[in-house]
Amino acid sequence: MDVTDPAVLAAKARTIKGATIAWGGDRYFDFEAPETCEITLEDYAYALAFGSPRWRGQTRRYTDGRRVIYSCAEHCVRGARQLLADGFGREHALAFLGHESDEVPLPDMPGPVKPLIPDYKVVARRAGEAIDRRFRITFPDPALIKRYDIRLLVTERRDLLMVPDDEIWDNGGSGQTSTKGFEPFEKRIFPHWHPDDAAREFIGMWRSLGGFEPGKTDA
Repeated sequence: MDVTDPAVLAAKARTIKGATIAWGGDRYFDFEAPETCEITLEDYAYALAFGSPRWRGQTRRYTDGRRVIYSCAEHCVRGARQLLADGFGREHALAFLGHESDEVPLPDMPGPVKPLIPDYKVVARRAGEAIDRRFRITFPDPALIKRYDIRLLVTERRDLLMVPDDEIWDNGGSGQTSTKGFEPFEKRIFPHWHPDDAAREFIGMWRSLGGFEPGKTDA
């Protein structure tokens, strides 16, 4: 490709205008056309590991109070492992691994804030759904994934924020995000993973479960 060709330069200029961010490897993510963006499994995993810390970085090790990084990638892997340990199949584990697709191009937005920024929810949903389609992520039982997500939230709250198990959170009054009746998992979240390790664990688990990998898996 002749990068000095005016037509090439004009096309490239169009890709970096508007709601577009750099996406590594001389690529871009266009929030107005997310379905056109090339995203690899490595992009997916490392975005969740390095770019999306849970709890806005306010996590501490329950053993001694030392601050630690707890990434969205680690959250996804731990939840998927718990589903497998509880006897659920690979399709549910893959669903949990892929349930945070909107946080691949965007940071983790605290749940209570999302209703205050309705346009954010629209943009995040569109980006997440486009990525789901790219990776062929499906949700055979959304209620199951939601239940494990909240139980893991309560577990993280216990082990990383030191919030009592019986404290009830109910964002927005709808009950959809209420922690009432959700028990933490018995196993403690420890030790914690470096983001690079979390990304590698995510990639390894995705591949071991036979998840679709754009560009490498036959259609």
